[in-house]
Amino acid sequence: MIEREICIEPLAECHLSKAQYFYSNYWYLRKYIIDKSKAYYDAKTGETKTFVVIDAGSEDVAAYFSLKCSSLRVEEQINDDETEVNVYPTVEVVMFAVHSALLRKNIGTRVLAHIINYVGELRKKIGIRGITLFSVPDAVDFYKKFSFKVLSEDLGMEMYRSTDCEECVPMYLALPELTDEEL
Repeated sequence: MIEREICIEPLAECHLSKAQYFYSNYWYLRKYIIDKSKAYYDAKTGETKTFVVIDAGSEDVAAYFSLKCSSLRVEEQINDDETEVNVYPTVEVVMFAVHSALLRKNIGTRVLAHIINYVGELRKKIGIRGITLFSVPDAVDFYKKFSFKVLSEDLGMEMYRSTDCEECVPMYLALPELTDEEL
């Protein structure tokens, strides 16, 4: 299979007209990028940082993703009588969608690898313990291939629900400790 050449760029006003042709099987993923450009507004106000994935051949928006600061609350059992609550800083993948016509063409895999690497570089500058997201049910297995785990509320883990998607599955990826050279 020949891979499409893609370019990942921060969302800018020049992308808005191309984004109007973006299509996802999930209406809320499509709406975020095209509806009066909520993604653009959120980026301008500092709510999120959105990136568009441009298909180099057609110059169309092939995918997009939005990131923001978040946290993962974990209640940990210290002993039989005592628990401790820790709140770990994370980067949340607020939105992530690949154009429905380009699904299963390795774009999502390449973009998620980019996100993980991007957050890995960012954590060398600020404290980040993991990546969190709310997955559409169809994509849970995709994220599991990247070692994301389904959040287990029965183990005392919870995330702030930043989405109206009730069927979405909360997931997290714990990042490895930094090496001495990375500190």
